[in-house]
Amino acid sequence: MALLTNFLIKWRYHIIFLYIQGKVLDIGCGDGGICALFKNNIQSYYGIDCNSDKIAQLKVQTGNTNFFVATLIQNRLPLRKSLTLL
Repeated sequence: MALLTNFLIKWRYHIIFLYIQGKVLDIGCGDGGICALFKNNIQSYYGIDCNSDKIAQLKVQTGNTNFFVATLIQNRLPLRKSLTLL
């Protein structure tokens, strides 16, 4: 199962590569892989995930405070800025 998961993660990065630039909203950011991998293309990054432990860990690791805990069912997105969504 882990091999399939890694394959799908790499495939996702391959597909979105051309679109990752400027302001990025990553819903389901998980381990923040997009933020780390595409940091040279990103002007500002907002990561949202339902796993509060993962978000706390990302804030410490990256020093980035633009990681938020939320679910789309229970919460509104915790953003005050307008973003272009793909």
